[in-house]
Amino acid sequence: MQPVTHFCLVHDPVVANVTPILDSRFRPEEVILLVCPDRREQASWLENVLRSMNVKIKYCEISDAWDVVHIRTCVKEYLASLSDNVEIALNVTGGTKPMTVAAYEAFRDARQPIFYVHHERDHLVWMYPHNIPSEDLFDKIKLPEFLMVNGAELIGTVDRNPIEGQWRALTAELIRGIEKYAAPLSVLNKLASQAEKILRVKFDEHEYKKKHYPSDLLQRIKQLIELFSMHKLLRQDYGELFFTSEKTRFYVNGGWLEEHVFGLLHKIKPELEAMQKINPEENLIQDFGRNLTIVKKNNGAPVKNELDVAFLSDNKLHIIECKTKRFDFNDGPDSHGADVLYKLDTLRDHIGGLQANAMLVSYKPLKQEHLWRAKELGIEVCASKDIQNLHQLLTKWIRRS
Repeated sequence: MQPVTHFCLVHDPVVANVTPILDSRFRPEEVILLVCPDRREQASWLENVLRSMNVKIKYCEISDAWDVVHIRTCVKEYLASLSDNVEIALNVTGGTKPMTVAAYEAFRDARQPIFYVHHERDHLVWMYPHNIPSEDLFDKIKLPEFLMVNGAELIGTVDRNPIEGQWRALTAELIRGIEKYAAPLSVLNKLASQAEKILRVKFDEHEYKKKHYPSDLLQRIKQLIELFSMHKLLRQDYGELFFTSEKTRFYVNGGWLEEHVFGLLHKIKPELEAMQKINPEENLIQDFGRNLTIVKKNNGAPVKNELDVAFLSDNKLHIIECKTKRFDFNDGPDSHGADVLYKLDTLRDHIGGLQANAMLVSYKPLKQEHLWRAKELGIEVCASKDIQNLHQLLTKWIRRS
């Protein structure tokens, strides 16, 4: 069944208002949005997505999203105003409970079809009439549309390309030698950060000796520089480090960990698809991207954020923050480490909503108070030597989320 018009309920962002429209078997020519004044912003987010699909938009206005009698009257009047040949169906998934009950009753009384979408499984169930079989929706929502539904704008395109393998051996060595390289890598990260755009930075061993750096740490810093030099990402000459390009500078400055995580997702995606053939309830990765720049208004002002790695599984946003720099600067719980966790928690809720998930992947170990704080916030953590098992940890995280 393919109604020409969908009648959707708008309160909080609901992906299930969009997923039936992504499937060509159910895509309507027009969508009517039932909305109250204090949810016009959410409606505009939905409108932006639907217009990008060349779907026409109309509004059915209500003054109170919690008044069943008022809502039922408005919906009945709207249905009565339509010509007899309009094929319309109610998507009862979104809205407040009073909106759901009132719209259902109005459509049921008018003998118009009603459907519900399980937003995690993209399974469409016809509630009326009862003789229409339920179906799985074919096309899953992608990151750009998901972000638009939640009021966020993606700047640029989604980079889904697999990672080049030219530095794979270097990445493997960094992961293998976490305990050896963690401290010197923090120093090299800082140097690479200072070299942004100019691609050169001063590195004078004598200056570090004056700062009372331990001799063994200086030795490991030199070994790490040699390791990156061997792979032609930088060179050392006359007390300076020279990066061969902005791409290599970014890689040395922690981009390697971001690329490693993204490369693992590329491997995990087909593995989960194979598992789903055995168990249809298995979660899948429906879309992913890295190095995303997102803009969303906060109290009317646009706020820009960057996501190292993000993916969708069962229509839930998953955000992964990758850190190779020194994570905390003092021993108290209100240190830089706590700031990183709070920022990640806020970003998850602000962009992905209440069902979104977040993970912190840190090359350096976290202090116990930060692990406790992450647990309180519901943030997954993979730190230090656990990165050596990140493939398995990511798979388990996706499967249970």
